[in-house]
Amino acid sequence: MPAQAIAIGGLAKYLRSERAARIVAECGAGKTYMALGLAHVLQARTILAMCPSHIAKKWAREAIQTIPFVRIFLVEDMRNGGDPRQPHGVLEVCLRKGRVVYEGMQLSLAELRHLGRTGWMQRVPRCTVFIIPKDKGKLYNLIQEDDKQEGSTGQSESHPGNGSGGPRPQRYRDTADKAPDALARTAVFVQACSDPVAVEIDPGASMMFT
Repeated sequence: MPAQAIAIGGLAKYLRSERAARIVAECGAGKTYMALGLAHVLQARTILAMCPSHIAKKWAREAIQTIPFVRIFLVEDMRNGGDPRQPHGVLEVCLRKGRVVYEGMQLSLAELRHLGRTGWMQRVPRCTVFIIPKDKGKLYNLIQEDDKQEGSTGQSESHPGNGSGGPRPQRYRDTADKAPDALARTAVFVQACSDPVAVEIDPGASMMFT
């Protein structure tokens, strides 16, 4: 659509000098398409998206339809282990008769980390999109658990990694709904470069790419 093309062009121009942008539009305006189209225009090689669980496969479908020859992976668990009855790990998906199905490579997060960015690019030289449902991200789960605990005790929670037992910094509480920061923290598993571009797609989804 012309309006989406204009938005993509404007964002691409803006990101020549900036490292972050935000797409805000009504439902059905094509925000996901615009974000993916922007990544394609800027020749992204690795794209990491975090979105609500109920639209994770919608993201996969639109990525396949938007970016030529792309490889799509759903991150079904950010932890080692997990429920063996549920999809687990980093799973490739494709589009079959209009449905997103699991097909292709299957890796654990440990295997992905071991490959590193160089090893991954050698194994998968095409543009790759990793999609993380929000409730599967380790940081998001941590915040949910901490907030539940805080609500049950009525006391200020402690950050588990600060070693001081003091109150958890506000920035950790905020990242559940500020996915660019959450993405920056979880992106290490795909070995993203040190200077990624971040795009927030209102409401509730975000993407970073290199």
